[in-house]
Amino acid sequence: MIMIPTRGKVILDRENKGEQTTEHGIVYSEKQKDYWIRGQVMAIGEGKMHSSGRIHEADFSVGDNVIYDMRKVNGYSSYDIVDFDDIVGVICESE
Repeated sequence: MIMIPTRGKVILDRENKGEQTTEHGIVYSEKQKDYWIRGQVMAIGEGKMHSSGRIHEADFSVGDNVIYDMRKVNGYSSYDIVDFDDIVGVICESE
């Protein structure tokens, strides 16, 4: 299946989905984890239209690892769908 996001939306593949446990075996649910999560950009919709009529293009590209707000996620299948504005940063893997 191919999924193409609409204007201003991004499809992300979240890292570490589901439950996480500590070294002592304590299980943390989604509500107990941090609100900022990491994921990889899978697809980007067309630029987001602002009220002024200008189109704002994404500051990231497909394949980038990003940090985004888990409280704003709309999920479909195994992917997360968020607005451009909900991505707070791109992770740069430099040596």
